[in-house]
Amino acid sequence: MDLSTLNIRTTIQIDFAICPRLVQLYADSTHDMFVGEKDGPYDLVKAEEMLKKYASTKMYGNHHRDGFMKIFYGPVLVGWAIPRVIHPKEHKALKLDDNLTYHRLGTVYIDPKFRGKGIMADAIKEFRKLNPNVVWACNELNTASKKAALNGGLKFSHKLYVKDTENWAFEPFEEMVWVREIYST
Repeated sequence: MDLSTLNIRTTIQIDFAICPRLVQLYADSTHDMFVGEKDGPYDLVKAEEMLKKYASTKMYGNHHRDGFMKIFYGPVLVGWAIPRVIHPKEHKALKLDDNLTYHRLGTVYIDPKFRGKGIMADAIKEFRKLNPNVVWACNELNTASKKAALNGGLKFSHKLYVKDTENWAFEPFEEMVWVREIYST
């Protein structure tokens, strides 16, 4: 059966539950050039350990985590994200209104077998139904991520040139380590 002829809906579920498919997707993501962990790649044991750690802390530094956002294509779990509330200290770098609460989808991963179907753009739209003020930051070379942000209804805001969490600018500088493109509602 050709799945492209079916009207398959993308849905999301946000909670801290960990299932075997999520562990597999997380382990797979550590091999991805845009997602991979600094100390990765992870095997299934390490991936499950890290997910349990995330689930038990419910915080990332000063940032409240919303849970794991599981992304389904029809009944199949095809991806994940770790959304969080944007801390007020980040508002300046992200050029956000200080009077609003924003959520960032954070790290996002879609199984390569399901990429190119608009799933992430649909997941952004679903997430925006729950959290209307959304920020998306991605590597400037990640064209798929930029396309998902735009197709998900976000607008390009600016580039952020980064050395570390304390040293960043809106213009390139000699010591910068990476460039992020920022999209928001």
